Formats: sequence, C-alpha cells, structure tokens
Amino acid sequence: MSKAQRVVPGQVIFASRMTLHRRFMLRPDPQTVQLFKYLLALYAAKYGIKLHVCCVMSSHYHLVFTDVFGNRAEFFRDFHAALTRCLQVYRALGRSYVFDKRQTNQVDVVTPAGIIEAVAYALANPTEAGITPRPDEWPGNLCGARELASGKVEQVRRPDVFRRDDGRRVRYFDVTGDAWPEQVTLRFEPIPALDDEGIDAFDYEQLVNEELDGLVQRKHTELGGERGFGRVARALRKSVRHTSKQGLPFHELVPLVKAGRGQTEARDAALEVLRDFWDRHAEAVAAMKAGTPIPFPPGTYRWARVFGFAVAKT
Repeated sequence: MSKAQRVVPGQVIFASRMTLHRRFMLRPDPQTVQLFKYLLALYAAKYGIKLHVCCVMSSHYHLVFTDVFGNRAEFFRDFHAALTRCLQVYRALGRSYVFDKRQTNQVDVVTPAGIIEAVAYALANPTEAGITPRPDEWPGNLCGARELASGKVEQVRRPDVFRRDDGRRVRYFDVTGDAWPEQVTLRFEPIPALDDEGIDAFDYEQLVNEELDGLVQRKHTELGGERGFGRVARALRKSVRHTSKQGLPFHELVPLVKAGRGQTEARDAALEVLRDFWDRHAEAVAAMKAGTPIPFPPGTYRWARVFGFAVAKT
C-alpha cells in the first residue's frame, strides 16, 4: 500500500507522468502541443497552479510548478482525464489507456539548488534523449531557457476540430456551454520560493542556464558532438505506437524529496518531516478505525479533503 502524500500549499513540485508501455502517445506534433497547452492552461488556472517549466516528450512529460493552494490532486485528476479523452479521439485509440497506471511521480523540491537542477533537467530532456543538440529546438519545450526571468504568456485557442491519425476530421469539445472557453491564457512564471531566498528572476535564469549548459555539454561529449544526435523531424514522424527504449524501469525507486547535489542535510531533514507525517497519519487512521478519532497531521489530503476529517494546526 502506498504512503499518504503530504500536500502543503506553496510546495514546489517536480512532476513526471509516463505513457502506457512508454509508447509515443504524447509525440509533440502541432495538434498534440495545442491540446496539451490548452488543457494545461485551463486546469492550472482553475486550481491555482503556478507553472514554471514544462517539457513534453513523446513518451512522458515533466512539469515544475508551485502548488499555491494544495490543489494538485484535483489538477492532475482533471488534466489527465481530459487529455486522455482528447488523445483517444485524436489517436483513434478507442478506449485504450494513454498513461501508465502508476500515479504521477511528484517530487517535493525543498532547496533553491534543487529547484535549479529540476528546471534544468526538464529543459535538457530532448538533448539527454539524444534527439537534438539544442533543447530549444524541441517543440515540446513549452517555455524556453531564455524565457525564465521574464516569464512567458501565450493565448491558446481551443482546438475545435481534430484531424485524427486515421485522416478523419472530428469535433471533441462541446462549444455550446462555457466549460471549454474559446481561448485560455498559458502562463509560465519565475518561481516565488526563490525570491524568499534572495534569488531574483534574472539570477534564476542565469543559474538554470549554467546548469543546463553543463548537462548539454556532457551529452555532446558522450555522443561525440552534434553528429551523434538524431533529428527532431525524424522523432516527430515515429508512430505513436512506437515504444521508447528510455524511461524509468518498473523496479526503480523514485525520490520523494529533492535537494541540490551534496545537500544531504537538507534532504535528510525533509525526509524526517515526511516520516513524522507518515507516523502521525498512520496513528490517526488507526484511531479512526478504533472509533476514537484524533486530528490528522497538517498536509493530509485524502482523509481531510475527501472524507472531511479534522486536521491539526501543527
């Protein structure tokens, strides 16, 4: 049984979600990118998610955001459900699954250095995969490395008509109501938590680009220069049923918290907070089952939001 997730307003989260069997269901062709942007903007605004950077690869995506109000469970629920239904139509998949059945991987990033590394890692993904020597050439990088300080604001129109992979043109969104606005605003913003640490937006961009340059240079060295990379156009022509050879093995553990390289004390302190939360959460569940309920610890999501149990103030 999985451990309870600690959800606290204001957390900076590095999230990843993989497609089923690592198939290329998210291949970022223009229509997929428009769908992804539209739904991301719609639900981020609805649930108070402050977006910082997003990279859509063919078999997975990475997203760094601030969970301003602690609503990320609802955000992911609705975003993934809507995106799945759209891709089922667009890819002519019928009722086939799009995403892997495992939950979205959500890492609590607890230090500024960890944030810098997470953002750079997300941006570097196309180069790390050997697709392109320059990350900004990848159409799935929705916010470029040179747009981090100023932020990026884009108006995204609702994709009313789909040209499916089988050539048919179909309409998905019900345009008669107000559930699907004709246009939404997609915003990528600097990270507020860094301001609290004295790192302004321009320092943030510079630090991310330094980290990104290191990742890119290391991959260039590994592949023997630009000739060792593939081509973006070739990657976008691959079938959506193609299976990626890269990705997270089923047996590999994923981190729960992230600090910067060498920041073991900060990481251990964050893990200790998490262990204390799990212990108190398990104690509250046991008390509830015994008929003598006690408040759940701060950060409790499911038992508080869904079932309405009391949460302690500290």
